[in-house]
Amino acid sequence: IDQLYADTDELPSINTLTDTDEGIPGYVVRSLFQLQAQRFTGVIHVTYKQETTYFSFRLGTVVFVEENTLGDSLSRSLLNQGVLTQQQYSTIVERMTENLVDSEDKQFVDEAIALGYVTEEHILLTLEQRVRSKVIEVVGREQECQISVDNSPTALEGVAEFPTQIEPLIYIGISTFYDENRVQEVI
Repeated sequence: IDQLYADTDELPSINTLTDTDEGIPGYVVRSLFQLQAQRFTGVIHVTYKQETTYFSFRLGTVVFVEENTLGDSLSRSLLNQGVLTQQQYSTIVERMTENLVDSEDKQFVDEAIALGYVTEEHILLTLEQRVRSKVIEVVGREQECQISVDNSPTALEGVAEFPTQIEPLIYIGISTFYDENRVQEVI
């Protein structure tokens, strides 16, 4: 995989990443490698059906991932992984409803830590795992998604950062979602 797209001259620049590239075999993989090679800083929006996943990059490295779906919130991840019980989850939500908040995930985490249900280390590990799993997952959405780019100077303001190497994750994604013919199309 290290040799994949080593010649970045073959890739379009970030500014020319357009809708016409969508559907081309390797579109997502090429885009991720392109952003890495160009040391992109900003956020890409990968839209699949009605869901958008936001990949934050700093100097070509994925540092954070979040989605616009309720079912994929950090609080739900902690519940689904068994870090929190349903009762603990409910207790935290009850405490949260007492105050208006700007960031539900942040408030949820703050309450969970204050109640002693989780540690900061649990939260960091969960966030790191989410970044890795979302990179792998997006490779499987390959031909059914659209990518838009936000490279504004404020794109990363307030974003937590968990730098993640994408090469091994893309390899896992390709191994998971592609058959041999599809691998040959992309490479």
